[in-house]
Amino acid sequence: MDERVYLTIPAKPRYLSLARLAASGICVGVDIDMDTLSDIRLLLTESCNLSFELGGKDSIDLILHPEEEGLRFSVSGVSKARIEDDESFKISEMIIESLADELTFGDDKIIVYKKFEA
Repeated sequence: MDERVYLTIPAKPRYLSLARLAASGICVGVDIDMDTLSDIRLLLTESCNLSFELGGKDSIDLILHPEEEGLRFSVSGVSKARIEDDESFKISEMIIESLADELTFGDDKIIVYKKFEA
């Protein structure tokens, strides 16, 4: 499955519900339990919150990539170096690390993978 959803939202928390709705919509029809869906939405929320604080741009680019056994997404405007420079962002990183099955940082983006658990 090589389908991807591209979403650009204003870098304001009030638009976060659009990103969460897109992630939920992708999970419709997948055999996924409510705890895993809640984890995916929290992972997306924390990733976007980091972008709101660190990105310094007017918008955030999200790529949601459903895979056979999980959901991978990236959020622009997040760098590992910026998180390490400010302790207040470490909590969000720790939440993401604890819930995600994979966490990586790309060129000015955070990439998160969560397996679907039935």
